[in-house]
Amino acid sequence: MDASIEEANRELIVNFHEDLGDVCVIVTSSTGEVIYNEKVQTSTMPYLVIPLKVRAVSYTHLRAHETRR
Repeated sequence: MDASIEEANRELIVNFHEDLGDVCVIVTSSTGEVIYNEKVQTSTMPYLVIPLKVRAVSYTHLRAHETRR
């Protein structure tokens, strides 16, 4: 899994390079505000595009937790 920020479109793009099963994707701003918090099934969704509707932040924190093994 990797992620990149598309500055022009203000989007976070998360690529799942393999089937990780169900994962919970949580994205927070540098202030701790939750921007995105959803369960994703990687077997049917090889990538995820998350619009970043907040103003520029110093960093975006991305965590993915496998919820099934």
